[in-house]
Amino acid sequence: MRAHFKTVLKSLVAIGFMNSLAVSLPANAQTEDAKPVPIDYFAVLPTMTNVQLSPDGKYLAYRFIPAKNANAVIQVLKVDDMSAAPFTAGSSKMDIQTFQWIGNDSMWVNFRQQVRENIIDTNQGVYENRSATLSQNDDNWTFKQFRYTDLSLEARLLKAEPNRVIVSTGKVRGGLSEGQAITEALTPDYYYMDIKTHRLQLKAKAGSRIGGFTLDRDGDIRAGSEFDPGSREVIFYVRDKGSDEWRQITRWPALDDAWSITPIADDPLDINKFFVLSNQGHNTTGVYLMDLRTGELEEEIYRREDGDIAGGWFSSDPNKPGHIAGFVFYEEGERKIAWIDPEEQALFEGIQAALPGKEITISNRSMDGSKMVIFANEGEDPGSYYLLNDGAIQKIGSQNPLLKPEDLGDVSFIRWTSRDGKSIPGYLTTPPRGEPPFPLIVLPHGGPEVPEHITYDEWGQMLANNGYMVLQPGYRGTTRYGLEHAAGIYKDWGGKPQDDKDDGALHLVRQGLVDPDRIAMFGWSYGGYAAMMATIREPQIYQCAIAGAGVSDLDAANAEFSGNRITRDELKRTREGGISPVDHVEDANIPVLVVHGEHDQRVQINQSDWFVGQLKKHNKPHKYIVLEDADHFSNTINYENAKILYTEMLSFLKNDCGPGGL
Repeated sequence: MRAHFKTVLKSLVAIGFMNSLAVSLPANAQTEDAKPVPIDYFAVLPTMTNVQLSPDGKYLAYRFIPAKNANAVIQVLKVDDMSAAPFTAGSSKMDIQTFQWIGNDSMWVNFRQQVRENIIDTNQGVYENRSATLSQNDDNWTFKQFRYTDLSLEARLLKAEPNRVIVSTGKVRGGLSEGQAITEALTPDYYYMDIKTHRLQLKAKAGSRIGGFTLDRDGDIRAGSEFDPGSREVIFYVRDKGSDEWRQITRWPALDDAWSITPIADDPLDINKFFVLSNQGHNTTGVYLMDLRTGELEEEIYRREDGDIAGGWFSSDPNKPGHIAGFVFYEEGERKIAWIDPEEQALFEGIQAALPGKEITISNRSMDGSKMVIFANEGEDPGSYYLLNDGAIQKIGSQNPLLKPEDLGDVSFIRWTSRDGKSIPGYLTTPPRGEPPFPLIVLPHGGPEVPEHITYDEWGQMLANNGYMVLQPGYRGTTRYGLEHAAGIYKDWGGKPQDDKDDGALHLVRQGLVDPDRIAMFGWSYGGYAAMMATIREPQIYQCAIAGAGVSDLDAANAEFSGNRITRDELKRTREGGISPVDHVEDANIPVLVVHGEHDQRVQINQSDWFVGQLKKHNKPHKYIVLEDADHFSNTINYENAKILYTEMLSFLKNDCGPGGL
């Protein structure tokens, strides 16, 4: 394995990969008479994703969308004949979401299908997910569905047991079986599964209360947790190696983020010790080493004062499954890694030098280490896949081959000071044409706890390509900046976090980058809530707002998410006392475009219906667009929906956004 690693690393330099690839990347520049690209270029879903090598390196497979309105399929190529037509496998009824190789000629495939119109519960009802294997038999690839619909892949055992994987299931077949308790489905047992026959062999009974399991490098369940309703605490359990008995080792208040513990992976030097994420009373999340035998946090491994440690970075070497190689953090919007594996670090840095300015990921490698798939993207690049094969590099394909670097705007990390003196981070996308001052779109992310960093953002780049500067504010409530920043939104929805967004726009006005009379807000989910709130701000800095899948009534939204005690407590902590836009529509003072997916299971469409009903009642300027068959998340917003959304947005901004439009 080491010999292959050294050969690959030397080859990166020897064949001129580092220099030749950098030279071939086009500059980000446009002529003065350049025009925006067609909306279709942004509306298409990513053409190629999920590119993976088979363990033996013989095959290359990827998720592919063959036409604008088509369902995704899997295409398979032979690595030694990449020019040949690929084998294509798919379904006209079910849309392939993801896949993963589980053997040299077998994949685990996840599908999704719309099965009904009615929403059952949050994120449930309209769509159902299924899984199957896709295996090669006599040069043909065939699907074989699983008996149980809740079967989940937990671990591959390619090195130790190439013909088996570890799965979990409560043995659900589309719904609870007669006499089956809900706890059986929520706390599934773990099994070995034969890749070819799908035969299950019990590995471990998970228990009726404990969930949130963590597996070690051998696929053994080592940690789990449960919620104690009496004390309202989270109880953390571990199992000794080779034992089925759970031992309680610590507990913490369910809503006290400063003391919670999240396991990452076992220590490569000692399988009885785990790296965990925790604040331990600090503002930022750090990495600790926990001894599972005693429950003690032995030492703090790594912490930063400027932000949280986001998680672990794992070795790309398939012979070291689950081997942690470093810890991920973000510095001024860029992903960084604190390495503990020098071999993986050297390989990564060699590839990074070959693709300067790109955020690179080694997607996967063949078992012998000689072949690997590399994904590279950045703020101005939707991303491309490369195959490194015994020292030779070739581009496999791009997620969006229609877009060129000159079509996209530069993305940079900025900070500004909010009106109460707090430093607020954000991301600024500058249009690829024209000179400031630009019209501005403030684009708050969803969540609100969703983090962002400098990477390709389709909505931001579509707007930038059409001449708008785009600000993505890391307002209070955004994660990765420490507990204090994340908790700044608690019981203050519509308050200071809204100030953060407005103050970012005003900062750009003071810098001379933005025209103060041409500012709008567009957001989705929590961002849609923020856009609804923007319509009632005073003093008003916006000319209009576009509210996508927004929450207009906090009390109603809280009730829809009240399925368990932890969720109810969390919503009470965060949303209680916040402002519901639907209660203040009489104060709306700018036009608003409201957009919602017909089958949104996360934020149900009644949230927009109520808001629009009040807009009509108070005779406020608005337009309402419903995206047919769309759910909440972007992977259900198909080409036709995206084209409608972008066309309506641009038309609204130009023609209906305040006096003169944007």
